[in-house]
Amino acid sequence: MKRNYVNVAKFLESAFTDITVIEGDNYPPPPFVQLLESILWILQLVGLLYLVMGGESWFKLVYKLLGKTLPTDRMGRPIYPPMYYWIQEHRIQLGMGVFLLGPQMLSKFTVTGAFEIYANADKADNNEGVVVWSKLQTGKFPTEQELIAKMMQAGFTYARQQQTQTQ
Repeated sequence: MKRNYVNVAKFLESAFTDITVIEGDNYPPPPFVQLLESILWILQLVGLLYLVMGGESWFKLVYKLLGKTLPTDRMGRPIYPPMYYWIQEHRIQLGMGVFLLGPQMLSKFTVTGAFEIYANADKADNNEGVVVWSKLQTGKFPTEQELIAKMMQAGFTYARQQQTQTQ
């Protein structure tokens, strides 16, 4: 998504000579999505720990943290919950899911695709500049003609128009 902003910034710098600064960035996801991302990250970490530590150690640790002991059979062997046996049967599929699908799901949540472009913004003066384009407001990526129109509305001089007037 950063590539989109870079392409738009290059176009604006070449098309409008009186632009001094072009600022832009991807819009962060809403707080709820950030929380969900954190939860998914923790679940991924727990899944990786489970795969590395093995099921027996993991369930013993969980029961110990809960202040309980694992039930045992008549021979003294621990009896694990049914989930343990299901995980053992599907260990490879779960490992692939944790390693491959987990990061992919996390990236889907964090990339909003929304961005805003400001022209002549000056961070030193706390001047945000002129909002050239906001995908948040329009819901779409700008075309070249839309950008030119917005910039001319904001009072910037289109370089190609200036060249044709001087000839």
